[in-house]
Amino acid sequence: MTELQRKLCDEARSWVGIRWRHQGRTRRGIDCGGLIIAVGETVLGRPLGWDDLSGYKRHPTGDSLRAACEAGLDQITRADVRPGDVLLFRQIKEGWPVHLCIVVDGPERLHMVHAHAWNRPPKVVENGLDEWWWDFVTGCFRYREVA
Repeated sequence: MTELQRKLCDEARSWVGIRWRHQGRTRRGIDCGGLIIAVGETVLGRPLGWDDLSGYKRHPTGDSLRAACEAGLDQITRADVRPGDVLLFRQIKEGWPVHLCIVVDGPERLHMVHAHAWNRPPKVVENGLDEWWWDFVTGCFRYREVA
């Protein structure tokens, strides 16, 4: 793992336990999109290059989340996913993209850090990235500075 990947993972993990808040962008509350923005901008020291979406519904429709990822991140294949990368999920296998995570290293397999509204209480959590999650992945992305 590169130094930059390590910093992305460490920064993502520093958010674990922060409460989930729809459209949140601070440590007082954050959603999954805000987490991708906050981690990237903190570690990279620059804006990600996409307009921060606002006014979106809690259950978005359409491809606005995918478009934001494509505008600010490099698309990669599932086979190329490494710690520090970003995954885009559907809520149902045929649905619109609605969720994001940052991939982090784990003891036996990759893990993910994400602002999880369905957790009780809703907050940023780290989970193993198992096949159940992979079944809902609809896009894989990398911050542009990561080699």
